[in-house]
Amino acid sequence: TIRSPFGNAANSRAPPTTAIWLTRKPCGARMAALAGEAAGPGVAVTVGVGLGVGVDAPTWPTPTPGAPLPGDAPVDPPPPQAANAAASNAPPASEAKTRWRHRPGRDPPRADPPRRAEAAILPGDGAFGATVDALRRRGFDEAIRATIAAGRPFLGICVGMQVLFDSSDEFGGAAGLGILPGEVRRFTAAPRVPHMGWNDLLIERSHPFVDGVATGSWAYFLHSYRVAQTDTTVASCDYGERFAAIVARDNVMATQFHPEKSRLTGGVLLDNFLRIALA
Repeated sequence: TIRSPFGNAANSRAPPTTAIWLTRKPCGARMAALAGEAAGPGVAVTVGVGLGVGVDAPTWPTPTPGAPLPGDAPVDPPPPQAANAAASNAPPASEAKTRWRHRPGRDPPRADPPRRAEAAILPGDGAFGATVDALRRRGFDEAIRATIAAGRPFLGICVGMQVLFDSSDEFGGAAGLGILPGEVRRFTAAPRVPHMGWNDLLIERSHPFVDGVATGSWAYFLHSYRVAQTDTTVASCDYGERFAAIVARDNVMATQFHPEKSRLTGGVLLDNFLRIALA
C-alpha cells in the first residue's frame, strides 16, 4: 500500500520536485500496516523528503513515524503560499510512499536521510535545466551519486529520469548528471507535442523492475522531450518515433511516464521497486 506523504488535506500539494529517501526500521503492527506487504511484517518504510526543484516552497512536513492514519485526526492544511507556489507543477511525490501530518514551520530533512537511506526516488515535473540547477544548489546531485555508487536502489520518474542522462536541448541546453549515457531531445516526428495521455509499452528486455509488466501494458505520459533507445532501455514506446519509456542499469531504474498515474502498470512497478529496495 502506498500512501501520500502530504496527507489528505484539500489542496495539499508537494513542491515541484522532491527527492525521497527510503529507510526501514523495526516497528509495531500499526506501522507495518502503513508499509504494506512489500515491507514484510514488523518493518516500516520511513520516508525523508528534501525539496528539489522549481520553487523554494517555505516549509514542508517532517516525517513522523506513527502519524495518524486518515480519519484518526484532522490534517492541517499547508501554508497557502506554499500550496499556491506548487499547485501548478505538483510531482508524483504527492501520490507516493507513506504519509505524515503536515507541520507548518518545520523544514524537511536534508543531509541525514541520504546518508541513512537504503533507496531513493527522484520524481518530478518541470524543466530539465531548472531541475539540475536546484539539485546542485542543495547538494542533492552528490547525494544521488553517493546513493547510486553505494549500490542502493534508485528510481527516477519523468524529469527525474531525464536528468540522469548527459544533457538536454530544452531551453537552449543544459548538462545533466551523466549517470546514464544519452541525450534528451525534443520530439521531432511526434503527431503533436506534448505527448500527453495513455500509450502502450514494448518490453525490450527483462529486469526485476518490470516483473509482471507485459508488452501492451498501458502507462500515462506527459512530456515534450524524450531519450532515444540506448542499451539501458528496458521498455520503449512509440509516439511517431520510438523512445525509452523505462531504463535500468544495475541499481538505477527510471520511467519517462508517471507510474503514480498509470494505475495497474504503475502499481506493479512501484511494488517491484519497494521489493528490490527491501530485499
